[in-house]
Amino acid sequence: MGEEIRLTTEGLFLVDGEEITHERTLALFYRSVIKEGDQYFLQVGDERKPIIVEDTTVFVKHADPHALKIWLSDGREEALDPATISYTQGRLTCKTGQGLEARFTRSAYYDFLRQLEQDDGGFFIDIKGKRVDLAQAT
Repeated sequence: MGEEIRLTTEGLFLVDGEEITHERTLALFYRSVIKEGDQYFLQVGDERKPIIVEDTTVFVKHADPHALKIWLSDGREEALDPATISYTQGRLTCKTGQGLEARFTRSAYYDFLRQLEQDDGGFFIDIKGKRVDLAQAT
């Protein structure tokens, strides 16, 4: 009987449907995800388990658009490159320094979009005087 390990679109790790909430375990899981071909694994030492990844493997837990910083699910703090921000309805992402796509968690998404502005061109965020378009006006 195998365990099903799942990384959800919200950045939650579930083992057989139960959420992992222990902070140190979560940090280890986020740092231990590897990809081979189309398959993802948790690799901790000699132990390796397949996992189901619903979206991305890296998540933005917090973002400060004014300081151009993001805090990631694997514990890293990085500079935010506004040119890599991408928005589709209900989904906000950016690229990490390693070039990986990082999805904003729900709380980071709402915190970030508090800066949202709108004009005739659409929705945008002003980051240090630079307009970052998120959605066109319809």
